[in-house]
Amino acid sequence: MTHEFSDSVPFVTYKREGGVASGTRFEIDKGALKISNAYAGSFGIDTKTPAFDAVKFGHLTFDYLIPPVKDRNQSVKVNFFIRVKGVYHGVNFTGPPEVRPGSVFLGTIPKVLDDGQWHRVHLPLRDWLRKLYPRDETLPVDEIIVGNWNPANYLMAGIGGNGAGASWEMDNFAINGVGPGEAKFTVQDEPGKPVAKPESYSWSLDGGAATALKTAEITVAADNGFHLLQLLDAAKKVVADYGFFVGKDAPVAGKLRVVRNTLEIPIETSAGLNLKTAKLTVGDRVFESDSPYLIWDGAAGVLELDAGNAGLVWKDGQQVPVSLEGTTDLLGRALPTFQSTLAVDYSTLKTPPAWPQLAALKTAGNGTFEETADEWASKTDSEGPAIVERDHTTRATGRYSLRLTSPINSSTSAAWVRRTPFEVAKFPAIEFDYRLSPDVRMDFLISAGGITYSIGFTDRTTKIPRIGQIAGVKADNEWHHARIDLQSLLQGATPPITAPTVDWIVITDSDYLGNARGDQYWIDNFQMVPAITGAFTSQVSLADVTGIKALSWVLNNEIATVPPATVKESGDVVNVSGTGLQWLHLRVQNGAGQWSETSNWPLMFAAPPATPAPPAAP
Repeated sequence: MTHEFSDSVPFVTYKREGGVASGTRFEIDKGALKISNAYAGSFGIDTKTPAFDAVKFGHLTFDYLIPPVKDRNQSVKVNFFIRVKGVYHGVNFTGPPEVRPGSVFLGTIPKVLDDGQWHRVHLPLRDWLRKLYPRDETLPVDEIIVGNWNPANYLMAGIGGNGAGASWEMDNFAINGVGPGEAKFTVQDEPGKPVAKPESYSWSLDGGAATALKTAEITVAADNGFHLLQLLDAAKKVVADYGFFVGKDAPVAGKLRVVRNTLEIPIETSAGLNLKTAKLTVGDRVFESDSPYLIWDGAAGVLELDAGNAGLVWKDGQQVPVSLEGTTDLLGRALPTFQSTLAVDYSTLKTPPAWPQLAALKTAGNGTFEETADEWASKTDSEGPAIVERDHTTRATGRYSLRLTSPINSSTSAAWVRRTPFEVAKFPAIEFDYRLSPDVRMDFLISAGGITYSIGFTDRTTKIPRIGQIAGVKADNEWHHARIDLQSLLQGATPPITAPTVDWIVITDSDYLGNARGDQYWIDNFQMVPAITGAFTSQVSLADVTGIKALSWVLNNEIATVPPATVKESGDVVNVSGTGLQWLHLRVQNGAGQWSETSNWPLMFAAPPATPAPPAAP
């Protein structure tokens, strides 16, 4: 599919269902599409792109011209959004780097210029999507829109960009598959019928000199990348065009390397990679296309094995044989069997390890959101379920928190917190950090013994039986710490539940729905507190190819403490004792001598048995 905008405008002004149309206006100007904004808003464009499979048509290309402006309110601030599997995937163009809440970030168009000159953009859609969906047979795209829907920084009001008069131009918008270096075309009067008078036409490749058409067949040799073939009539007017993408070179593997616990094999391929029959062998471990640890990053041209999370551990100086076979590109050309030897050198592995984990608390989840959202997810059967996303822009500790966004006015903004049942006697409390605005209305709902209870957070109205209120909640857009004493709250319920199993936990508004569209709040370090009788002992794990050399820890009543980078215990087992609520702060030294980030774990130790008083002296 190619739009070169010579005489028609296939795009339309974007209008959200039930919303107001954007102020976008279109006109054909010198064979290109001029896009202008009549008034502030999303500056949205609906490209009306027919549904397609990005596995087969994996390249989106277009030319753009953005004029320089003196008034920053007339600058162009728009991004691209590709809907795949019902979810919008944002591509940063000139708009805010944080795409709108609820969108999955896909990639960034590099070096966008507002210099009044034409530039070409290539979006490797298939390769970007493959990193998110590495094993999907198809990648169905059903919509492509352009604009800004991020409410931050007043852009929707035309302040700082996208104001009335903002404009830019586009040309040669194309979505293509990939073909070999020699491309063949047949000019037809109608489908299945070659052109009767080929001498009435000529053709041009990429705007070059016109070549007279002698037969209905056209064969062109082209380099890697996007090309535009145009058919011209006797008056040299373009009557048809076809964009195509060339991948003329067979895949070639580069030099094996290890980067941040990831084994990488660079592969140069102009036609993409097919891993369906691939088999990567590392030492005595085999990883095939269905392995969650094997990822093809087509945009970077690198086959990645997450060796740390795959549990691979190598000794310093070890020689590890590596081979890759059964790999082809998308045109069927084979990558020669790759064989190499990884010479493990700890002196080159200087990246500090990430957060250590405790095997004894695996069922409780992590709660730090550094790598996953745990069991938190949008509760899609509710009215206006929350958009649930990890967020690197704010956090209580570490690098990530969890952001929840209300998608509509008068929403529940509901999210699942936990769906795996647990015994309250084993996990009697929950500790967590939060950041709230004064407008957010949320409570925790728990199901225990077949009854749903409410634990007050910030909601003012609820019809669900409330068994308690989280103490000292502050809604001031700052980070604070809170605690839920689950066991004591349930024991105080009517009727009391003395040995319950919690079936699920949800965070939501109920009854009068007071959350507005765009209301947000953040959660971090949401940790279930285990009840400990006697000493707490656990094996420590670390996603690191050099393994674990030693541990350092501090046990105290502080929420966050960084243990010293000194060895407290060799090996990978921690053993601590205490009384009441204590926090275990744990760091790990890996085999290369690097110290990890600190993991903080709340532990509820039982009080020691009372010591009988000595008998009175006679």
